[in-house]
Amino acid sequence: MPDKRPRYDLYPGGWTIAVCSVIFALYYGPRKMFETYDWYMDRLFDCKVKDFLRMNVSPQKLGSHGQILQWAIPKSVQDIATATRMSEWRVRGCIRRLKRKNFIVEDEKGFRIKI
Repeated sequence: MPDKRPRYDLYPGGWTIAVCSVIFALYYGPRKMFETYDWYMDRLFDCKVKDFLRMNVSPQKLGSHGQILQWAIPKSVQDIATATRMSEWRVRGCIRRLKRKNFIVEDEKGFRIKI
């Protein structure tokens, strides 16, 4: 008498491939999720702070020995929040991420972009 149960294996080893796929998804999934989160935060919020700090760089001047002098003007969290129209809480989060990525430096007067 033939077996009338439906067959779920399309080919031999199908369950092995399914289990391996789940293991790979669990291994690589969280890393990709955090990378995507960082990308969205950079794209939506951090770029506004970076652009504002880039606008606050002194004009280039020629030094006495022929080198080009340029320096960043430090800005406080309140100044950045006012200029970017974001809350101070969100600006502090952006500053924390940008410091971790080594884009900005904390000065005694505020934060400035690395040149």
